[in-house]
Amino acid sequence: MTNVLTQAEVQTFTTIAGLMVPASATHNVPGADDPSIMAEIVDDANTHAIGGVKNALAAWEALDAPDDAGRVAEFLDDHGAEAALLQAVVNRVYYRNDAVMASLGMEARAPFPKGFEVEEHNWSILDPVRAKEPLWRQA
Repeated sequence: MTNVLTQAEVQTFTTIAGLMVPASATHNVPGADDPSIMAEIVDDANTHAIGGVKNALAAWEALDAPDDAGRVAEFLDDHGAEAALLQAVVNRVYYRNDAVMASLGMEARAPFPKGFEVEEHNWSILDPVRAKEPLWRQA
């Protein structure tokens, strides 16, 4: 197994990414199969998850459904863990894209050092968790 995706694997991954996150004219955002986003997705996959991504792409290629909808359904049914890995890799990069962040009403920047405002919530909903015994043992 090589340590980078082959051109054929990149083409397969591009197809899958486009099915996972298609472009939206309504929200003015590119799909995950946009060439600039895909380049980052491939780089991320090559760096952080090459073995799992290669296995997932091989599983996709082995499917025998005749159309994309059938392949997606079969992939989710038979290869849920692989589908989840591909979705995680795609999402991790897609939601860093400036156009995507802007469409969500967020400033396209790193969260630190400025941070983001988080709406206050009713923290009492955590009281049952706080009341539980510790899950760890004392050292």
